[in-house]
Amino acid sequence: MKNNLFKKIFFIEQPFMSNHIIVTIFGLKIKCAKANLSSDFLTYFLSKFFFPISLYLFLNKSKKYANRNKNKRNIKRLFVTTGNLNLLNNLAFIEQLGLDDSVNPVNDILIWSSFSNKDFIEVSKTLAELSFFNHKHYCFNVYVTGLQNFIVNNVSAEYDEVYFSNQKEFFSLIPKIFKYSKLCLTDESACCLCKIKNSENVDVEKILFTKYLDKIDYLGYDKNEVSKINYLKKENFLKLAEKCSKLFPLDAKMTPDDKNIIFCGTYGVLNGHTTESMHKLQNDIINKLISNGYKIFFKPHPRDIFKYKENDNFKILKTRLPLECYKLENVIAVVSLYSCASLQSYHYQRIPGFIDTSLFFSQQDNMSIKLLCEYTPSYELLLDCDIKNLSARDVKKLILNKYEDYLKTKPLLSENENLKDFYDKINVG
Repeated sequence: MKNNLFKKIFFIEQPFMSNHIIVTIFGLKIKCAKANLSSDFLTYFLSKFFFPISLYLFLNKSKKYANRNKNKRNIKRLFVTTGNLNLLNNLAFIEQLGLDDSVNPVNDILIWSSFSNKDFIEVSKTLAELSFFNHKHYCFNVYVTGLQNFIVNNVSAEYDEVYFSNQKEFFSLIPKIFKYSKLCLTDESACCLCKIKNSENVDVEKILFTKYLDKIDYLGYDKNEVSKINYLKKENFLKLAEKCSKLFPLDAKMTPDDKNIIFCGTYGVLNGHTTESMHKLQNDIINKLISNGYKIFFKPHPRDIFKYKENDNFKILKTRLPLECYKLENVIAVVSLYSCASLQSYHYQRIPGFIDTSLFFSQQDNMSIKLLCEYTPSYELLLDCDIKNLSARDVKKLILNKYEDYLKTKPLLSENENLKDFYDKINVG
């Protein structure tokens, strides 16, 4: 029965005293030379079946795509970014926003930085090529006043949506220039998730944040504003970060047998300190960690003015991207005075981060430092561990367990009574 059915579909026969073979397929007879059966049949099949069917499917799909685009509304967006981490967050958000089938986006970007060396500019422009933008605007080495003049003279004010980082400088600028655009917030780091003081009169359409550590969500927003928050999917950022790390690979030789720590340099002078005293405090911590048995890979801040000398236990980490972009192997912890990288290293790479929590006591009105101190343990935890007789693998496991035990005690930022009280206190008036 099966053989008879097969013969009705596909059948080969050779007429008597003939050099040809007749192939019957679905009732159609194909005459092929006996010596070239396979090539003749393939040629006939491609010309009569494969190519016409493929063309039909292509045209049909193109027609459906065109009809679908007719039903979409065009939407013009401007993304204003500062710093490469904020730029990467925006690129990842663009990928996420592209899932909306109801709009046809036309995206522009403005990359601004008040301080930009040649390397930073090159990296920023390269990263901007990872997504399609109709127009790219670059404004480097100018302060807020210069940025305002640049936008007025070079950027159209006719956008449906304008996305900008949740920072005080932008709130004093963006709403005034883009009066008829819908304003949308993005974050640059975990320290950008608190509502900016005196921004109540700005009507925000969308809020695109990252829920760092799955705990740091938001602070200071009312119920209506909270309903506008969308969180960046971690996998979208990591997918983008992998592309970036291939463009600008990490130049570091970290062996699995060493107890490696990345120390992130910071820029800026906190209350009660000078540039020199901050530098000395940083070096004191690094020396303590080395004395305890750790090997330091130091990542200088782009604005660092000091020179460093390498030795067996202190190496300069050469990287052109934010640390969050790299898949860090053979690293036990990330340490800094007060860098958000110490908090975000666990969020993206599950590598514990530590800071100098004692800095907060001289920063009684600094919300960013307070937030970091609340969700990042002190580097002294690393000194409390006797690691000299342990393997690097065992040390990594020990430190990770201590860090995760610490993190378990922390509530959501929006439910953190200590930070809510502090936020209300510094925002009075």
